[in-house]
Amino acid sequence: MMNRRFAILFADYLIMLTGFYLLTSVLYGYITESLGFSSRFAGIAIGIFSFAALFMRPLSGFASGCVNHTLLLRLSVGTMILAEVIYWLASSPMLLLIARILNGAGFALAGTIMVVEVYRSIPPARAGTAIGIFGLTNVIAASFGPMFGAGLLKHYGYSGVFIASISFYVLMFFSIPRCEADIQQEHSLKFQSFLSPKVFVYAGMGGVFSFVSSILSTYMIPFGGELGARDLSLFFSINAMSVVLIRVFGGGLYDKKGIFAAGPPTMIFTAIAMGMLGGAQTIYPRNPIVIIFLSAVVIAVGQGVAWPALQTISLQSVDRSMSGAASGTYSLGADIGQMLGPVFAGFILEKNSGLEGYLKLFNATGAIVILATVLFTVYLFAKKRNEVRV
Repeated sequence: MMNRRFAILFADYLIMLTGFYLLTSVLYGYITESLGFSSRFAGIAIGIFSFAALFMRPLSGFASGCVNHTLLLRLSVGTMILAEVIYWLASSPMLLLIARILNGAGFALAGTIMVVEVYRSIPPARAGTAIGIFGLTNVIAASFGPMFGAGLLKHYGYSGVFIASISFYVLMFFSIPRCEADIQQEHSLKFQSFLSPKVFVYAGMGGVFSFVSSILSTYMIPFGGELGARDLSLFFSINAMSVVLIRVFGGGLYDKKGIFAAGPPTMIFTAIAMGMLGGAQTIYPRNPIVIIFLSAVVIAVGQGVAWPALQTISLQSVDRSMSGAASGTYSLGADIGQMLGPVFAGFILEKNSGLEGYLKLFNATGAIVILATVLFTVYLFAKKRNEVRV
């Protein structure tokens, strides 16, 4: 499974994501402190990245079927390099917004194409395992990129961060492997060329996972403050290590047993983990931090098994020539979930202040996961029954 092509794609994407995360972690400070723009504008500038990525996902799916992937990857990385240069030299809000739009578009295009190339580089029987291992690039980069960026900022300032980030992108640009063309001869401007309807349900479930992740990444530290814990960042380290171990040793569950085993049963662990967070004080009132850290391990089961299984079945549900549209559709679902999480959390916390608000937020999130899992299970059984009839 770990052939040379897969290894190169893994390394390239890890390089790209590291360059992305090391800058993202200090971008807010750069906008407000170095450029002197307002916090409100900084929020708009950071958020517009997601809107650009959302818009680009369907276009990247279409482009995947009619443009050589090597060219598309170089175009996407080149766009991100240009965006970083504009960040560095930006002197006006408009320039910064343009840079964020370029960055979001390039990032979305690269992500879509890289997943398709990974899927095509490995035997179909090991697709679930390969997609799971490839997904570790994000876990690793998200764990070490921000620390790297903070260290560079401390010793070399924002210029050092930009130079390092651009260097990562340049390194990836020149190490992109040659990709087969695989261009569709009759690629038309039809809806299925941009988004794959067969993937909508799987993309929706992927969106649920992103919904949960966005809430945890945004509100776990403030939750710790309400609990009186000085630092809950260890939660993310424990979670990252758990995801790595689960994907390495349990990532092949989908390949062996299929979506019925790798999907709903492991998704329930996500709901259990959210319930643990919401009831940490009740479960172990003497030291709720223990329950919180244990939940980081429990939630990793769904992240480590169900997430790559959903992504793999999305790619397998369409013809190979349409895998770009499938990849873009699945990522679109994840992007939407990532955006909706903080909105939902803000609504809950606005109605419920203090620690009670966070506990209700986690419990409500767990309930959403349970409902989504039940509906997804019903869908799978209905789909299987229809296939048997045919």
